Amino acid sequence: MTTRSVCAAATLLAAVVALPLPSRADEAPAARAYLNEVLHTLDAVESDLPRIARAAEAAAAPFIAGRDLGVRGGAGLAGELGGRGGGFMTYHGTPGKPGDPIFYALGVIQRGRDPVAQLEREIADARQLRDAGSVVIGLASVAQLRSYDLLEPARAACSVLIDNHCPVNDTSAAPTMTVVNAAIAWAWSSELFAACTRHGYTPVIRKSPEIDYRLQRYHRYQGLRFHALKQLDPIDPGVLGKAYLDALRGVLRDVGTASWRPLAEAAHRAAEAKRAGGRVFIRVGGRYLAHHHGGQLAGDPGVFVGLDHDGSNPAMPHPGPDDFVIALAPTSAPPGTDWWGEPEMLRDAGRGVCWVVSAYLTQPWDLRPNDILVDQQWPVGDALVKAAGYDVRIAPASGVVAEAIMWMLAAQVDADLRTAATRMKPRMHTGAHGTYTQKKPTD
Repeated sequence: MTTRSVCAAATLLAAVVALPLPSRADEAPAARAYLNEVLHTLDAVESDLPRIARAAEAAAAPFIAGRDLGVRGGAGLAGELGGRGGGFMTYHGTPGKPGDPIFYALGVIQRGRDPVAQLEREIADARQLRDAGSVVIGLASVAQLRSYDLLEPARAACSVLIDNHCPVNDTSAAPTMTVVNAAIAWAWSSELFAACTRHGYTPVIRKSPEIDYRLQRYHRYQGLRFHALKQLDPIDPGVLGKAYLDALRGVLRDVGTASWRPLAEAAHRAAEAKRAGGRVFIRVGGRYLAHHHGGQLAGDPGVFVGLDHDGSNPAMPHPGPDDFVIALAPTSAPPGTDWWGEPEMLRDAGRGVCWVVSAYLTQPWDLRPNDILVDQQWPVGDALVKAAGYDVRIAPASGVVAEAIMWMLAAQVDADLRTAATRMKPRMHTGAHGTYTQKKPTD
């Protein structure tokens, strides 16, 4: 494709995405409040970068000595860090063994679980790992631990405890902990890379297959922990972690501007579907998101029905004429392509499909008139951090951003439904002929 045709396609795509939407599309206060809460929390996380850097330094020695990395807790956090472009080549999403350095996210409460009992189990597991010689990097809400009188046991169980600055029960509108935990985990990974350079080692970072599309670099370095002939200058503590948090907040702010109108329209259309008796399905990709959507977490407002199948099982729900679908993944796979499994099954939803992807590969012909495209805004190759002298960027944004958009949508749909319920709530009136009930009509 020539440069001229690429530009023409991009212009046409922009025109499709920017089709006039109802004025209400700019009005998504619950989604905006959620986004602002995430950004505010990441600001607080940045103030803890010295502790995050110390935690990375503590894990560097056993990692350099040949111990494997492990990630536990956080409702699938290991899946976010394992096998990702911008992550360590040798980490594949495993929980780690006693003696390994373990990054342990505490307190992401699953629906139906007792918070105290879950936290006590996680703290006991962390304690056993530390007693067996592991460096345990704990990640938790200090406010949550303190509220259950578990802060001191958690501190005793962990070599270093990092505060994610999330609220006690994380249930005010939609969960923030899964978003913030993933962001901190990637900031910590960036700092672990830097800590290794201060010891004279350069870890091998996996390159996104979108850039290494023939997997030449992957096969060259597969199974290697460190580069044999590449040694970077030592990177000071806090530099890469700050670079990641800065770049990530920039992507999220772009979602809050360039992607806001379609995001808000998708939330409003989903709420309309539910008010009319339809369902809102959510089809997710990615190992991290798979643990969170469709009512799996305690803080989920419960407005989406999970749709993780290929349409081959007739017992599974299938979108119908009254339904709306949200297809969301940390991917740049264009809407309706084979990456989505059975995209025509998704498009059986009569109220349309909202595709949530990073849209740099999407072409105008990938969208249908009933589709909505929400651009995740992260760049080609996904990873955000450039270490001086290194050929691959570190630490991806996609998992964090996709997770955040999912909860923005959920928070706004829930708010729309609550507003509609309030408008229809019976109201008592007292007049000359006594007390009677009158329903307030909707707009």
